[in-house]
Amino acid sequence: MENTKIQTLWNMCLELKDKRQSLLEQWRNTQHYLDSKQTLIENEFDILRQNNTELAQDVDSLYTQLAQFQHFWKSYFGDVVGLQQSFAHLGGSYQELNGSFGQLYSELAHLSEDIKAFTSRSDASSDELIGLRERFEAQQQKLQETYAQYQAQKDHLATLNQEKRLQQDSISSLQGELESLHGHFSDLGASLQSFHQELGSYREKWQQEKTAHLQATQVLQAEHSELQQTHAELQTRHTELQSDHTRLHKEHADLNASHSTQTEHLKSVEAELSATQQILLEAADLSQTALVELAELRKAVSEVDQEAVTGALADLKAQVAAALNQSAETASELAAELAALQTKQAETQAELETTRTELASHKAELETAQTELETRSEALKAVQSELAERTEALASAQTELAESAEALKSAQSELEERAEALASAQSELESTQTQLAERVSAYETAQSELEASQAQLAERSTALTEAQAELATAQADLSRKQAAFENEQAELAAALKARTEEAETAVANLAQRESQMAGFIQGFADLREAHAQLRHQIELLQAQQVPLKQESDLLKSEQDELRQKLAEQENQLKVLNTQVHDSSEEVGRKEKLLAQLESYGEESDAIRSARTELVEELKAARTRLEGLRHKQEQASQERSMLFQTLEQTSEGLEQKQQEFKQAEQELRYRQEHLEQLEAFLSGLERTPASPLNLPDLDTPAVVVEVKEVHVADPAVLAQLQVAEAQIKALEAALEEKEAALEQALQQSAVDHLLDDFAAEAESLNEADLERQADIDLAISEEVEQISSLLSEINFGASQAFEGEGAPELSILDLDDPAPVVPEAPKADVLKAEAKPAELASAPVAKVAPVVVVYSRQVDRNADWDQQLRAYLDEFACSHLWLTGTQQPDFGAAIKGLVFLLEPSETINENLYQEAQRRNIPFIKHYISNITRLKIDILDAFIR
Repeated sequence: MENTKIQTLWNMCLELKDKRQSLLEQWRNTQHYLDSKQTLIENEFDILRQNNTELAQDVDSLYTQLAQFQHFWKSYFGDVVGLQQSFAHLGGSYQELNGSFGQLYSELAHLSEDIKAFTSRSDASSDELIGLRERFEAQQQKLQETYAQYQAQKDHLATLNQEKRLQQDSISSLQGELESLHGHFSDLGASLQSFHQELGSYREKWQQEKTAHLQATQVLQAEHSELQQTHAELQTRHTELQSDHTRLHKEHADLNASHSTQTEHLKSVEAELSATQQILLEAADLSQTALVELAELRKAVSEVDQEAVTGALADLKAQVAAALNQSAETASELAAELAALQTKQAETQAELETTRTELASHKAELETAQTELETRSEALKAVQSELAERTEALASAQTELAESAEALKSAQSELEERAEALASAQSELESTQTQLAERVSAYETAQSELEASQAQLAERSTALTEAQAELATAQADLSRKQAAFENEQAELAAALKARTEEAETAVANLAQRESQMAGFIQGFADLREAHAQLRHQIELLQAQQVPLKQESDLLKSEQDELRQKLAEQENQLKVLNTQVHDSSEEVGRKEKLLAQLESYGEESDAIRSARTELVEELKAARTRLEGLRHKQEQASQERSMLFQTLEQTSEGLEQKQQEFKQAEQELRYRQEHLEQLEAFLSGLERTPASPLNLPDLDTPAVVVEVKEVHVADPAVLAQLQVAEAQIKALEAALEEKEAALEQALQQSAVDHLLDDFAAEAESLNEADLERQADIDLAISEEVEQISSLLSEINFGASQAFEGEGAPELSILDLDDPAPVVPEAPKADVLKAEAKPAELASAPVAKVAPVVVVYSRQVDRNADWDQQLRAYLDEFACSHLWLTGTQQPDFGAAIKGLVFLLEPSETINENLYQEAQRRNIPFIKHYISNITRLKIDILDAFIR
């Protein structure tokens, strides 16, 4: 019988060992499966992150090129407008010169007629008139040459005007785009003004926060110094109390020693007293015997001789008196010694009592001091903890202050760059204004010269009327006027030459602008190329969605198969349960029959054979029952394994679905970006319906030749190259930091996982693995911990990528200013500007989102609170644990709400309705363990 039990136990041990081995193999397979899935997911996330970074760089380059396009477009049209104005002034000056030449020619004709009439009347001055006529003809020929040059300039301006009419459509389109760009730059100025205002308010707020932090730091330092003083006082008091306790303890030991010695002395005195009392008793007995003998002697004396008896009696009395005196002296001495000993014992007892009372009082004082010391130490610990918390808060505040200072520095650098760009634009505008002022001053000087010539012509007409009266004075006046006229012709020729040179410089500037326009067209071609690259990347994203969808479908099919297998396994388990129940009932019945057979007093052969058959049937039934139970355990184990695999497949399917949704959102966002870029390009290529109505110029006509302009500013290209180099350096540094952070997080998570697994593996022994349910629970908890830690590794390393929704701009938000996003002149292009503007804007300050945990019947656990704080800090989140009637601050950035409930507890309806009204995500978590709570928070609010 014992061998059978040992064999059965050994078989059970082997089965448990096999089960443990199978469970370990299953755990290893699950771990390998999770590792492979995690590797695939990390590779996919790395590819998506790289694609997003490339797309962000392309978009940033597009925005930079668009900003340069706007800048050069504005400068180009400003120069074109200035050139048009200068040509209009030149045409007016040509008209005035033509009118002045006509008036001068008519006056000269009248003067020649008058001279002819005067010479016909005066033959004496014929020679002088001939010379005057020759000079006049020479001047007239010079005037004709000047007029021929003027006609050539007029023809050239006519050709320019013809070219202007041919290119009027392009000018009108450029004029419309120029107006739209003027509107954009006015909006940019308004946004820059608002940015200045926001920066000023942010600076004031930062100063206030800095002052508040400094005050809080000073208060904390003062409290810390006070606590240190209190701690020093308590330490001195503690040392004094310890010294007093030591002294009193020593005195107590001395008093105990003296008490023991005095007790021994009292015992010895009592022994001597008892011996003396014994002697006194013996003396009393002796005196009684002596009295008896004396009475006998008296009787004898009466019988014997009186004298002899008297002598013997006297001797005997003397002996008795001596003995009595000696006994009295001994008794008095003993009484004195006893009284002295009693007084001394009373004094010692009183001293002992006083010492005991003092010792009790000192002990009570020591206990009160110890309690006071304990309370003060607890208070000191509380104050130290509070001081540590305040120190942590101060450190966090200092880090926040440093981050705010860095953000302010970046904003200041961005503002300085914008101010430099604005100053350069203002300097260019001032240079253009100075050139325009110089041209206006030249035109005014020409007008003043023309007015002077007109005044001189009026003077000449008056002189001619006077010359008709007097010939001599007329000849002198004529010679003077001819000389003045020659000077005026020279001045007019010089002015015409200066105007021609100005026209040539204007044409050279126009050629330079044409070269800049050619560079601009090249930038436009780069925009088209970037558009094609963006389309190609969108196609790549669409192609990447196909394997994700296939894998999701495969996981769905695996989930359906697992559910079907689980249903079949449950049916088999039900059948086995019924069979086990029937077998157990059969074994019970047979055991009852066997008990009835054994209860019979006499055994016959039939009863014995029936009993033997019943015992064999009972053994067979028990064997069958054990087999069914073994099958039942195997079926329950397979069911738990299938259920666990189904849960893992469901989690993988949910994760793939979330990844597919994220990929779809990213693809949708890229498509919207592509549509916006297409709308912007179509807006730039759109030609206006009506031409630009420019004022027509009379003869001489002014023609403006407009050609394509290329951007070729070396300073801008150098700045662009420097900015690209800085961006690449920052990207490389950020990638190195992200890689180091991800490696550190993975290493810490793996170390934590190995430590937990080793601790749990040591705690699990053979006694803990006797029940299958405990095994399943332990393995499932280990798998859940591994899954949660892998999720933390995965999503903790890419929290910046998942938090803001725009990872491609996280590098540029450090030092590079946000690109200026242009607004298209049409409604569809204005609509397309919404999303890129959100990409380009960098937040000034970030507020950490809060995860609120609300519990009404579950008490707040400090260990859970600390673990949740450390866990949510990895995802840049904070948490708040509320209990009872406490309500959260709905004005804060609440990321999610967790209702922590008991199994029989209902949810808080008021808080539930308020969360639904404010569209705050929430979950219900029934109290289990901290790992499941972390997984639920990760799945609900962070992923």
